[in-house]
Amino acid sequence: MKALVSSILVLILIGTTFGTPPTTVDDQLSPQTLADLASARKATARFHRVDQAEAEGYINLNFCEEGEGCHWLNPSLLDGVFDPNKPKVKLCVEVFRIVV
Repeated sequence: MKALVSSILVLILIGTTFGTPPTTVDDQLSPQTLADLASARKATARFHRVDQAEAEGYINLNFCEEGEGCHWLNPSLLDGVFDPNKPKVKLCVEVFRIVV
């Protein structure tokens, strides 16, 4: 994940250095990467609650990064193959609601 973010930041820097930057980050990504991102978003849309992730085999790694979230892993999906439809690790960010 950090490698992807670093790569995107490098692409942004190159765009601002060598000409007019694209209007969005998506303009810098290949069609395949955009398709993979769309698949990953669709595959993770059902995980709006931690209990849903736990029900599907994800375990809390107790590793949280400020501003990033807590890492959850599904060990049964560890097969060495990247498949955006079957995310092996997901990040959960706790959202707080203020009830008045």
